[in-house]
Amino acid sequence: MSMTKDRDHQALDINIGRVIELFIRGILTRDAARDDLRRYFEGPVLRGAPGEVDAYILRVLDQTDKQVLDPNQARRELVRSSSASQAGDTNFLHNPIMAAH
Repeated sequence: MSMTKDRDHQALDINIGRVIELFIRGILTRDAARDDLRRYFEGPVLRGAPGEVDAYILRVLDQTDKQVLDPNQARRELVRSSSASQAGDTNFLHNPIMAAH
């Protein structure tokens, strides 16, 4: 079971990283990147507050675009939040996104 969770987490990390990279390179628009990233958020969080999830993802993308977050920070933030959403935790929606300095 643990190995499956590790592989799932690694796949999530890789896939989110790819979307961020395509956004940074200008291959994906902000809205297309948001739509691609939204699919990694599931459970009651997405069903109950899809607009809040979209707003959260857009905040991360905007901070990445403005270089407040570097791509690795954005990826870690989105992976952490996606995992929280899958566990039904909504706290990430209301916490500020912090850049590590």
